[in-house]
Amino acid sequence: MSFSDSFMEESWLIYRHKCKFMCQSSRRCYLWRVDALTDILSTVRLRGALHTRLEASPPWGIDFAASEKLRFALVSHGFCHLVPGGGSAPIPLKRGDGFLLVGPEPFSLRDRPQSQAQPCATVVDRAAGGFVKIGDGPAATSLVLGWFTFEPGSSSLLRDLLPPITCFSLSSPRFRTTQAALDLLSAEASSDAPGADLVVGRVGDILLVEAIRAHLANSDVHEAGLVCLLADRRIARALQAIHADAGHAWTLAELAHIAGMSRSSLAAEFRRKAGQPVMDYVVRWRMRLACMRLRDSSMPLSRIAREVGYEAESAFGRAFKRIMKITPGAYRRSMRGRGGEGDREPSVR
Repeated sequence: MSFSDSFMEESWLIYRHKCKFMCQSSRRCYLWRVDALTDILSTVRLRGALHTRLEASPPWGIDFAASEKLRFALVSHGFCHLVPGGGSAPIPLKRGDGFLLVGPEPFSLRDRPQSQAQPCATVVDRAAGGFVKIGDGPAATSLVLGWFTFEPGSSSLLRDLLPPITCFSLSSPRFRTTQAALDLLSAEASSDAPGADLVVGRVGDILLVEAIRAHLANSDVHEAGLVCLLADRRIARALQAIHADAGHAWTLAELAHIAGMSRSSLAAEFRRKAGQPVMDYVVRWRMRLACMRLRDSSMPLSRIAREVGYEAESAFGRAFKRIMKITPGAYRRSMRGRGGEGDREPSVR
């Protein structure tokens, strides 16, 4: 394991310990949510980051094109409007408000919804030292803008976890960690100190956790998907068991017992909230773990098969091809051929 990998793993374990400590003073069911969430996010990897400070005087507007990057912004002074693509209603943002986008859709930031906007590329081209100014008058609005790129397979999982846009407010005490993370990002993104890029990536992990917490806290009703499962205390227990031992030969009866539900109730609730049967989720999660091992290691296929719950390599190969439409060996060769680029890991929905 390289120094970089060791440092990243240690940083994540420290943050995970912090999450568990914080949960001990909250509702017991929240501990299950964070444990399952930690296991899921341990497979999400942020590769790089771009950070810009923006000061603007009215009228102003910026159009952001569709992108596969994880994008976020924080209003540090004044106010503006987030105008989503697709004709959705503008979202007003004031000092301390922020948002995170995992969807590829375009969006705009403007002082007023009707203000004219210029392309983001034009604005970023004028950035010097991570700072850009729009307009000649006094700055009425200041923002922190950021973009993260992903390791392969991460974007599809994040879209299972979060809606296209997640808004949050740092005025809430619960998001003090977010403020600290953004302060650290601001310092490290413009630093040439050794390890600065690594710190920026870990800050991105923290922002993801905080955004998902915000989404969980905003409402008790969520669209079908992983967040909907995490929000259900009983199903979250079953989800945690699956993630704790993906190689176990899970049965619906075992998972129902862990959840404290009948088999029929778990099957019906899981399908309704996740949009798929519980045992399909087990297989898809196993295949996601298998993809990571195929991409990141030279581990023999027989050993990978055993680790994700298959005694026979042939049974693993059939399951992998059914989900991925390609054999495990061909997948490994294709990922090495493209240098690990792309997003060829299964969604868990």
